[in-house]
Amino acid sequence: MRRQVLADCFEDAGVLLAGHQQDHGHDRDGIDAMTGLLKRQATAMGSEARVAAAYEEHRMIGFCLYYHYGTTTWIRAVALDRRHPAPHLYFNLMYYLPIEDAYAHGTTALHAGMTTIEAKRRRGAQVSGLYALVDRHPAGPSPRRG
Repeated sequence: MRRQVLADCFEDAGVLLAGHQQDHGHDRDGIDAMTGLLKRQATAMGSEARVAAAYEEHRMIGFCLYYHYGTTTWIRAVALDRRHPAPHLYFNLMYYLPIEDAYAHGTTALHAGMTTIEAKRRRGAQVSGLYALVDRHPAGPSPRRG
């Protein structure tokens, strides 16, 4: 396990994130798009873009990207290499490691994303409305309109 800033690992994380997105039916979110997205976030957020990552020797096999902002730790992305299963890796990357860092940083809340709301609610999460911005960078994924 390693803790690092996103700028030091956005390429490896981009490969994993693209695989994760494609596993969930987002075929347009390929390696170039995801690596470009993470590179822009690394540039914009600097040392605030924190990553907890699992490695098998020198190869990243899972990561969680998160930010501390105000009193909240915001989980931004989690992805695993499904070809290298490791028991409990997802939960450790998604919750335990960011929570440990949140305690050290002094944040008092964790935002764990907008999906699987009911599972999070059953475990004590408080659900509230949020706002989002669209990334309109030409190299990024195009916004989906329904």
